[in-house]
Amino acid sequence: MKREVLQHLNREKRKRVSTRELEDALIHQMGQRKYLQAGGYSAFVEVITELEAEKWIRPIQASKQNGMIPPLFNRYEKLHRESPLDEEIKRELLTRFHPSIQTSYYLKHPDEWERDAPYVTAIHHFLSDPDPLQQVRIPLNERSFQLFRDEKWISSSHGRGLLRNIGLTWDDLCCYATHEPFFYIRRTLPEQSTVHALIIENKDTFYSLKELLQQGIVSWGGVPFSLLIYGEGWKITKSFPFVWELEGLQEREVRFYYFGDLDPVGIEIWHQLDQQQEDVTILPFCYFYEHLLQRCGHQAPVRTKAQRGRPETEQKFLEHFRRETATEMRELLKQKYLPQEGLHYLWLKEHGEEGEDEPV
Repeated sequence: MKREVLQHLNREKRKRVSTRELEDALIHQMGQRKYLQAGGYSAFVEVITELEAEKWIRPIQASKQNGMIPPLFNRYEKLHRESPLDEEIKRELLTRFHPSIQTSYYLKHPDEWERDAPYVTAIHHFLSDPDPLQQVRIPLNERSFQLFRDEKWISSSHGRGLLRNIGLTWDDLCCYATHEPFFYIRRTLPEQSTVHALIIENKDTFYSLKELLQQGIVSWGGVPFSLLIYGEGWKITKSFPFVWELEGLQEREVRFYYFGDLDPVGIEIWHQLDQQQEDVTILPFCYFYEHLLQRCGHQAPVRTKAQRGRPETEQKFLEHFRRETATEMRELLKQKYLPQEGLHYLWLKEHGEEGEDEPV
């Protein structure tokens, strides 16, 4: 019974526990019949008294006693103490597992071992399997289901934390994360090293530019684009890493541009996307934004939604523009917005230039 009470205390996140709740949890865990056979309430009192003497818990005097015979206080406070590991478990942690698995964490945090033992054991069997087919890299969720019958476990907070505690990575489990794909149009990559890619926030503008790229119109503002990506609003902030799955881009320098709505949300999407990349800069495609402002700024609609942008994000965005343009944009963004659809298909066609490469 003492073991079950300690397990419940270790699982309980609250620092103060109710005696009634603790007994109810014990009965639920053991079963009513087994609880009574083990001595029932009298045995429960002995366990609580023993835990109090061992400095696992201390009574909260203000909670008063529960009126039972013998009495217990209604509430107890958990004291910080780690349970000793049985010698058998210590030997198991030090000798049983694959040498790649670091078990020192559980020697210092024994209260977590019972929860994590099945997962560590499954990883041990995988690493110890001599079958070379087991070492073929497969997607993360597939490996997770294979080992734990739960396709989401490896990527869960518990899974990531456990692997960190035992000193392993996804590479050690021969698996990799897959990225949400996006729609894109790509043309033959230029012979020079730099590839220009344009990310478009909304669907209609993407389709207009897709049609033009397929017609051979590939350049705007002097920038020839070889890759057009449909950002699909906020989705691009999660799907962007898929770009490195595209053939031929890994070994090339890629310069990314972004064009979306001129409003707080569009600017926030650009900023978050740019901030997420460690080795890549996402630039606003100023040529389109400036022409959108010149063409439609005088008839910009008032925002009906209560969108409030962050001043620091807006400032970072406006730093990419000339001072006069930035001032005009800042004034517009106070209450109005401009959808990127203001640069429609005919305008894009009129202001685009042809290239010599072919679509692929």
